[in-house]
Amino acid sequence: MKEIELLTRQVENLSRQISNIRREFQFKFETQERHIQLLKSKILNEKPVKNKGEIIYYIIEAIEEITGVTELELSSKSRKQQICNARKYYYYATMLYNISRKDAGIKVARDHSTVCDGIKQCINFLETEKEFAYIWEKVHESIQNKIKSNESIKRNNR
Repeated sequence: MKEIELLTRQVENLSRQISNIRREFQFKFETQERHIQLLKSKILNEKPVKNKGEIIYYIIEAIEEITGVTELELSSKSRKQQICNARKYYYYATMLYNISRKDAGIKVARDHSTVCDGIKQCINFLETEKEFAYIWEKVHESIQNKIKSNESIKRNNR
């Protein structure tokens, strides 16, 4: 009788573990799908960037607006999580807008290899951290809005 109860508990524990793994896999899959959709929309809908300095300015402005981290803090040596996450958003955004790793790094006093590592970390965080992914979506939306509003201003001034 005790063996049956023990086996029953083990089966229940295994069932819970399987459910947790299933939920985790589903979250990672959904996050990966969102990431792929963002990249597809970028490739299909966005025009090539002409003034990369302007785009870097919009990226930093959007990060400052959404996260509260200033350009000076992005360039600092601080390891506070909020600032490190903001740097990751910056690195990832510069990658999406085809800004070289070297140019992205120079703006925040970092090496190109640091930028590459930050991009990898950002992709990993987007797949695993819901709050990180939510803030990234806000930052990305803000960058796109800034670019679009600038394009409409330029058209109106012609």
